[in-house]
Amino acid sequence: MDLEEREVKNFSHVMGCLHRLNIVVDELATLYKVRQEKEWRFVSQHLFRIYHMGLMYIFILEYCKLLEGDDGRKTDHWGSLTKLNEKIKKVHPSYQNYNVVKTKIDELYNSNFHMKYIKTLRDSTFAHLDKKGDPFKVKSFDDSQFAIAKTHVKQMIEILNLCGQVYSSHYQIEFDDQSTERFINKYAELTETRDEIVNRMLNKLRTPKAI
Repeated sequence: MDLEEREVKNFSHVMGCLHRLNIVVDELATLYKVRQEKEWRFVSQHLFRIYHMGLMYIFILEYCKLLEGDDGRKTDHWGSLTKLNEKIKKVHPSYQNYNVVKTKIDELYNSNFHMKYIKTLRDSTFAHLDKKGDPFKVKSFDDSQFAIAKTHVKQMIEILNLCGQVYSSHYQIEFDDQSTERFINKYAELTETRDEIVNRMLNKLRTPKAI
């Protein structure tokens, strides 16, 4: 980050939020992937239920943070795209992308996905996990919701790069990490299918006991 760019410190905070959000989307895509029985049974274990809960919690936290407004206070909403846009305009009066960025943020903020789904999920579920009978049974995205989630993350990254044009900067947020997929592939081999369990038990019953 250039010295001039450091005048708007919000960039690093927004980048951090988007980096975490993008990682979560990639990891959720790995968990939601259609799999053969061995891998499906492995991913259905308690370990991944905990992991899924954590991923959903982070997604909602970072997503809402990025779409927060600018309350005008220096100590709040550092990860807000709106606050970043307002700060750039204040520091650089010649900033040309202000209205374009504001319109794109408003579209995301007022979308049904944000207003009717994510905010509701945050307020009715994740804010009250202590009241849930089973805290690991958190709601998953269905296919259409997950497609929207991925699209919104891409649009947020595009907004960040529109902001960065004031410094002729481009931010690379996405990266390809297949470590979770490789972990699932490798250790799923140790998970027995129902047929394998039944056959093993039958073979055990058929095997004569040594006298």
